Amino acid sequence: MRSTGIRARWRAFAQARPRFASHLAVGAAAAVVAVIVAALRAAAPETPVFLLFAPVVCASAVLGGLGPALLAAAIGLAAGVWLGESATSTWVFAGLGAGVAFAGDRVFRTRARDD
Repeated sequence: MRSTGIRARWRAFAQARPRFASHLAVGAAAAVVAVIVAALRAAAPETPVFLLFAPVVCASAVLGGLGPALLAAAIGLAAGVWLGESATSTWVFAGLGAGVAFAGDRVFRTRARDD
């Protein structure tokens, strides 16, 4: 049985352009987390914004490499600034996000080389 729906088109697109597809997936995941954080922040104003973006940055680094991880960190930083996080926590997240991105990229490249 041949599938001609959206799933088949997405799979063909992702196989043809894997880097763009990973960036697109990370952007979508980070955007979803940003919406969730904004909703949580409306209900509980003391919700830590960057704590919820940390798993997205980690997963992006290990599964997609440096570019997607830096994209996730940038979206997290933008959401934190937009939601009014303190300057200290913003700088800490920026440093940790970059560190996790580079460390996860090393894991990603090692895993790709071993396959």
